[in-house]
Amino acid sequence: MMPAIIPIKFPTSLSKAEKIKGMAWRFDQFRVKLPSDRGEEPAYRMLWEQISLFTTDMGLLENDDILDTLAMHQGLGKQMAPSMVSVVEEDDPEKALRRGEMYDEQGLSNLDAVVATGRLTDRLWSEAQAKMEEQEREEAQFDYDSIGYD
Repeated sequence: MMPAIIPIKFPTSLSKAEKIKGMAWRFDQFRVKLPSDRGEEPAYRMLWEQISLFTTDMGLLENDDILDTLAMHQGLGKQMAPSMVSVVEEDDPEKALRRGEMYDEQGLSNLDAVVATGRLTDRLWSEAQAKMEEQEREEAQFDYDSIGYD
């Protein structure tokens, strides 16, 4: 029997972001194994960068080919559809900054995300600063004695 090359086929209903997001559970459960001693090699460095900059709107990724290639493993084997996940619309870092939120749920800087995508304007920065100052004033007025905080 001759070995054959079988193309990996994904349902056309899946966007690239959904295909990549389908790997999230593997990362969450530490099932993706990447060699830590090869982090300085260009390909691995680019992969780590793409993993760290991934958002469902793909806004921070200039290139996503390596991450997309890694996601294709879901189409191997029995040629089943990759894990379907609900791609919830992530909060836009720009909107989060306007609310005075400097960091997202993963602890990543919303300011860095906005700067990286070239969307930081003087007006946005002023709005974010005003909201953060408002939050600081509210925190300063909180009565810590009411919760027994020393």
